[in-house]
Amino acid sequence: GEGIMQAFLTGRVYPMRDSGLFVKFGGGYVSHWYTTAEDPARRTGWGTTVGGGYDFVVGESPSALWFLTPFVTYGFGEAGDLTHHAITAGIGLTVTGNGSEQGSSP
Repeated sequence: GEGIMQAFLTGRVYPMRDSGLFVKFGGGYVSHWYTTAEDPARRTGWGTTVGGGYDFVVGESPSALWFLTPFVTYGFGEAGDLTHHAITAGIGLTVTGNGSEQGSSP
């Protein structure tokens, strides 16, 4: 078999106040492995990612906000003498503890 694993620390920046638009960036550890009967091997290295997306509010309760988050990211990494480039697109579900009671006075 063969595989690649990334363990990244990422962050988001929301450049426009009160907008769900964000820029994502990060980096960290990359591991590439393959196994054959003759030659099992593992290479390690580093990688980076950058991308963006948007948080759409899809539900609200007194204790939580629910978001659907479409995003696109580009990742680059090196493990030993191998490099990889990847474009990832997806939709995430985010739940926060900032529901409709936030900001209300007692």
